[in-house]
Amino acid sequence: MAHLNPDFDELRAEIDGADQVFTVDLQSLNNSSVTGNVFVTVTGDELTVTVVAEGTAKGQVHPQHIHGLFDSEGNPIDSEAPNSFNDNDGDGFVEVLEGVAAYGDVLLPLVAPAGDVPDGRPVSDASGDLFFSYTYDLSDDSQFFSPVTGNDYTGEDLIELFLREYVLHGSVIPEGYGEGTEGEVSGDGGYIGILPAAAGGLEETSKDAALALFDSLEDDFRNVISGDDTDESLTGVLGDDAIFAGGGDDRVAGRDGNDSITGGDGNDRLLGGDGDDFILGGAGADRAFGGNGDDTYVVQGSSDDYRVIQRDDGQVIVQEAGTDNR
Repeated sequence: MAHLNPDFDELRAEIDGADQVFTVDLQSLNNSSVTGNVFVTVTGDELTVTVVAEGTAKGQVHPQHIHGLFDSEGNPIDSEAPNSFNDNDGDGFVEVLEGVAAYGDVLLPLVAPAGDVPDGRPVSDASGDLFFSYTYDLSDDSQFFSPVTGNDYTGEDLIELFLREYVLHGSVIPEGYGEGTEGEVSGDGGYIGILPAAAGGLEETSKDAALALFDSLEDDFRNVISGDDTDESLTGVLGDDAIFAGGGDDRVAGRDGNDSITGGDGNDRLLGGDGDDFILGGAGADRAFGGNGDDTYVVQGSSDDYRVIQRDDGQVIVQEAGTDNR
């Protein structure tokens, strides 16, 4: 099952019920700003990979994989994040094939659904946050292959997970860098989807340690955002946000998660987005759009001051009486 938005309770239960738990502390590569963590659980024949990252290239497709190395006899050996010594062409970047010497070939493309390359690759949001979670069947060898070399692998090739490396790809590079070299960084600049952006080795850990780390990330996703008395546009991030618009005519978007949105003074436009949101209009002529989920609206004033509109698509709009429905 795939998750493109965080369901923290379900993912916490996944960690708590696992046979083995591994975590990855992401190390940024090629001057990217990516930070984050990866959780990998094994329960029977199921492998669940959960990625929580920020600082990625905004609104871009980000290929991601589990990589691995083998010795001359086909036995798994330790993979690692590449460094400047892997920059064979001297352009200041470790490109995708240069990194293979450190982290190995792709063993499992992390896409949802499994095997759906390229369409199943995750996309970061407008803030550069990336969340991904999917469960793979270790007994289904069709999921294990390299889109780089074309080699086929099996779940057995992956299972020595403490020797494996997670790699996230995709960075924006300024024009002129790498000009005259043959890799993907060749002077044109812009977004380069295959360029390694972050990596980290899988480390086996206890459930308690993994849950503590997961809880700290959940706290990061539960953001408090406060506006001032000017006209503003305030946008939440992944997870459950508390957004206080303040004064002014504000536009607020909660996005994913179960958000609490308070309009304050002014004529505000309040959009809950996905999740079960709580929207308090405050003073002024506000318009509230719940979005998906079971939302709660609280309005101030008598019933003559506002109207509730049920649209054909199921959305409910709360707005000041006498305004048009746009």
